[in-house]
Amino acid sequence: MKSSTIALTIVVVLLIAVAGTMTYNNYQLANELVECAEILQYGSNSEIPISAELVEHASNLIEIYRAISINEEYQEILDKIENDLETFEGLTRLEILNEIE
Repeated sequence: MKSSTIALTIVVVLLIAVAGTMTYNNYQLANELVECAEILQYGSNSEIPISAELVEHASNLIEIYRAISINEEYQEILDKIENDLETFEGLTRLEILNEIE
């Protein structure tokens, strides 16, 4: 799987989650995720697609989704998304793409 495909998959999963509970904050997060996807696809290598603010907003939504189900597989998926966000936070586009290749 291409590296940009993996990163975009993460973004799409979060967008789907956001669409299910649309509030102003989630709308703001959805816009941040679209911007992140655009940077990963078309941005310059020095741009930082995953900011501390994006991680904070996404983490808040992930915590809400953690409370919805105690299903182990579901929780593992949320753990993976959270770990990816923490891993890639503050890295440049080039660093992220090199990391996931």
